[in-house]
Order: sequence, then structure tokens, then C-alpha cells
Amino acid sequence: MNPIIRTYIFYGLFMSLYAAISWMLEDSASLIFLKALGSGMYFLSQEGLRARFPERYDATRSLATWIEFKLLNAVLFGTLITFINFKPDAPLDTTFRGFVAAAGVVAALDIGFLLYGRRRPERPS
Repeated sequence: MNPIIRTYIFYGLFMSLYAAISWMLEDSASLIFLKALGSGMYFLSQEGLRARFPERYDATRSLATWIEFKLLNAVLFGTLITFINFKPDAPLDTTFRGFVAAAGVVAALDIGFLLYGRRRPERPS
């Protein structure tokens, strides 16, 4: 199958999944639509992030650049979770805390695994 078609199918399925989750949360039709669009934007943002941090340089990337990449990735994930959990009548502090919690957990895990992986001595193949 053509990789572009496969990507469109994957994005469509992902957006449909989040639309279904939004529907199960009993959101309005317009909010379901916005959440589905936001979930699709997550993958487009990931591709844009990878354009700034090309995969071909992963092996030689400095620790500071890796941490920057992981933090930006966590912000994208926190944004996705904020879109999915968004309620128009929710107070700003609740929405903000949800974003910070999601981004913080992902950042801590990603950076923790990164640091753990860099400490381990490589085993010969």
C-alpha cells in the first residue's frame, strides 16, 4: 500500500477514535469536531518537530538537544490531552493543571528513560 494512503488512513482512524471518545464524554457535535481536528493536528505537529530534529542525527545529538526534543514532544502530548479533555465551561486553572500534569508526566518519563539509556553501558552484539 502507498505510504501516503497508509498515513491518511492512520490519521483518519486516530481522529475517529478521539471523536468516539469525545462522543462517549457526551460532548456537543461542534466540540467533537474540534477535538477530532485537534487530535489530527498532533501527528502533523510531530512531523514538524521531527523536521526540526531530524532522525538521522539522533545518534549524535547532544544531551541538551535531546532534552529539548523530549520537552517539546511532551508539550505536544499535553496539548493533545488538553484538547481531548476540554470542556467549554471548565475553569482555566483546571484546564491548565491538566495540561501541566500530562506534559509533566510525559516529560519526566521520556527524559528519565533517556538518561537511563545513556547511563547503561552498551553490550557487545
